[in-house]
Amino acid sequence: MLGSLSPGLSAQDEEGFQQDAISMVADWPAWRWKTLAGDDALQAGLPGLAEGLYLGVLEENPDLNEDARAWINIKLVSALIAQRKFDEAEAALPPQSGSMAYAVALRRAILAYSRSDLLALEQSLAQIRPEFLSQADLPWYYLLRGMEARMNDDLENSAIALEKALNQAVSPAQAAQIEAVVLKGDVIAGKDDLAVLPVLKSKVAQTRGTRAGFDFARQLAVVLERLGRKDEAIDLLRSQMTMLTEQETAEAGQMLLLIGLISGRDSGRGQLAFQEILGGKGEADTQRLALYLLAAGSMKEDESRAKFLQTLDELIAQADHPLRDELLLLRSRIKLEEGDLAAADADVAELVDNYPASPLAEDAWWLRAYMAWTESRYRSAADHLGKIRDNLPAGQQRARIGELIGDCYFLKGDYANAADVYYAVLTEKSAYWMAEMVFFQTVLSSTLAKRWDAARELLDQPNSYAGEVLWRAEWTYLDGLRNAGEIDIARERLSKLFQTGRSLPQENAMRWRLLWLDARLAYDAGDALAAANKARQLAIEVESSLNVELSEVPNLAPEVASHLRLLEGQALIRSDQPEEGLAVLQDLRTTYPGSDPAILSILEEARYFAGQYSLAEAQRRLRELADRYRESPHAPAALYEAAIQADRQGLESTRRESLSILRDLIERYPEHPLVFRARLLQGNIARQLGEFGDARVVYETLLRDFADHPEIYLAELYRANSLLARSGDDPALLDEAADGLERLLDLASVPVDVRVEAGYSLSRIQSQQGRLQRASETLWLVIARFLRDPNSARQLGANGSYWMSRCLFELGDILEQDGKVEDARKVYAQIIQNGLPGKNLAAARLEKLRQTGEN
Repeated sequence: MLGSLSPGLSAQDEEGFQQDAISMVADWPAWRWKTLAGDDALQAGLPGLAEGLYLGVLEENPDLNEDARAWINIKLVSALIAQRKFDEAEAALPPQSGSMAYAVALRRAILAYSRSDLLALEQSLAQIRPEFLSQADLPWYYLLRGMEARMNDDLENSAIALEKALNQAVSPAQAAQIEAVVLKGDVIAGKDDLAVLPVLKSKVAQTRGTRAGFDFARQLAVVLERLGRKDEAIDLLRSQMTMLTEQETAEAGQMLLLIGLISGRDSGRGQLAFQEILGGKGEADTQRLALYLLAAGSMKEDESRAKFLQTLDELIAQADHPLRDELLLLRSRIKLEEGDLAAADADVAELVDNYPASPLAEDAWWLRAYMAWTESRYRSAADHLGKIRDNLPAGQQRARIGELIGDCYFLKGDYANAADVYYAVLTEKSAYWMAEMVFFQTVLSSTLAKRWDAARELLDQPNSYAGEVLWRAEWTYLDGLRNAGEIDIARERLSKLFQTGRSLPQENAMRWRLLWLDARLAYDAGDALAAANKARQLAIEVESSLNVELSEVPNLAPEVASHLRLLEGQALIRSDQPEEGLAVLQDLRTTYPGSDPAILSILEEARYFAGQYSLAEAQRRLRELADRYRESPHAPAALYEAAIQADRQGLESTRRESLSILRDLIERYPEHPLVFRARLLQGNIARQLGEFGDARVVYETLLRDFADHPEIYLAELYRANSLLARSGDDPALLDEAADGLERLLDLASVPVDVRVEAGYSLSRIQSQQGRLQRASETLWLVIARFLRDPNSARQLGANGSYWMSRCLFELGDILEQDGKVEDARKVYAQIIQNGLPGKNLAAARLEKLRQTGEN
């Protein structure tokens, strides 16, 4: 939690703020996207897939807060109910309280209806205010109201409520499920089944072969099914179908639909009936209903799933099928579940390309966005979501999609665009329930994009966000300023915040963070003694709470206190009180053994001793850390620094010890990023020992194993220098070295300093080969490209300036040897004019040439 609280460490440690911030937002959409994918599967009529997604979110995110967990459990209950897993659904229901009370009450009502418990159904429905239900829940509410009215013989209000349920369905699959409930319950209401049975049989006989007769036959089949006479019901319907003509496809579809429902959508007989409908028996609406019922009953077992997919393939092959867009979308969802993203994307791509006016186009864009997100193609995901957002009116749904687009830009690392999108969501004033999170993400993105003014203005404007959210955003902004080196600005703002009377957060975690930041900013500003005092005072407070139970953040106090003691020790060392500082670090290791700050304290001590030129002592501390805490993420860095300290002692024995330490690092942590640097150092030490053949092998290993490393050019440079050093008069080695150096000199992606050094080394090879004219041309090329060109000259660092000076001296020597004294004077003068190293030597050479000319 306090990953960025370790001052005075390496650049890798200083990345803590950005990495913590990115993971904080990256984890948030990760589970949200999976939840939304579950919603999509549920609306598509694939509750088994939805169940797996919801369970995955709950199992993979144990730290979800209570509200989020309840929210996902409600969705899980919906998936379980859709699969008729009523006992599991009952067990998964969260408490009926808070903002989710109405959603929970609705699901209790559905479970009561499944048990035919009219009293419990009425009680649950009476607790619901429909205006507070989601769009996806409203149709179920009206369906239950309709069935309740029907059970009470109120057929007029039942019809009104059922019509509302169908009209407000949010997806074809939901409409199909509602129609199935209505159809199966569509029988003379409020009558005893045994009493109505002879009446219906008489009606069927009297109206045989007529449209009315078909209606009575369907009602009779439902009554027979209720009485447990399922086979008799199906035989009745099949016999009625023999009287239908080929033109009566609508009636045939209705009969088959009822056969499927009575047989059970999971049964082979039921699925055959639905397949028959999809083959052309029934109108488009009936076929749609059959499609989703068939899908819901075919996804539990691999064999039935395979058959269903085969059915989809056959139907999609019919270019004129009335449901072809829905078939494509359904197959895409199934392929996505199976992990075949290419096939899934091909189906939705065909849907949006060939059926742009389809009501399913929005679902298709969402699915494409989800697939792009799962493959980390965040820009594509944002583009697909934008297609949905462009067609939405202002409101909760548009805000939700906007936030997801912002998340995509954020995860791509495009913080400026992320901030713009988040800010747009905030300014739409849609009363979005996650507005506080969007506010924080806007500040975070602006901070990471170094848009300091935008972040500050957002923090300073009047708003209604809770104090804890504001302080969390302030922390993010201030720590971002600190990491960017804007120490004075951050310190001044934090001081003003403390002075304005804004109460500090009640939550210890954030209050302690802010007070730690105050101490850390003092440290970074060079006010080390003030930093030590602030850290000590806060540490005393935190440690006094160690015996007090902190309900909001378990085990927080030791973590905070240990980081504070580390800061105190570092600050004392910097404030010329090294003995006191070292004592604090020693106490830290005693009080909080094995903690991350305790381990870091050893690194701090080693660096202190290195600064005092006690290289052997520094090396000893570093080896102690690496050997005692092998699993620590700091162990590889400790080994690397120990190798550096051994090398710096300058003796052959200590350099060979450095090589041994580097071998330990490479063998212990072969996948660590420092292995590249360790290999480079191995090669450089081998060169210092005169073992150029060994050095060459090391560099060539790097060129082979780390070809894509951003600093691979260093291996190429050092390899060429090794070849040059051992070449003698071997022309083959000289040519090989020259080839590598020419590549570096010409590569625009290589830093200017390295290209200058490569140019100098190349000229030395050419001189060694007796090609002085070519050497002088190479030197002048380097000078013209990287010194006389202002843009390149501004990129010269200390190393590049040194090698540029060597290039000028070398060219001057060649010109002098060639008798071109005036040209040599101009070359030496450029060293003085550009303030390069060796100005005094250049002045001496100019004076010598002047005297020679006078003589």
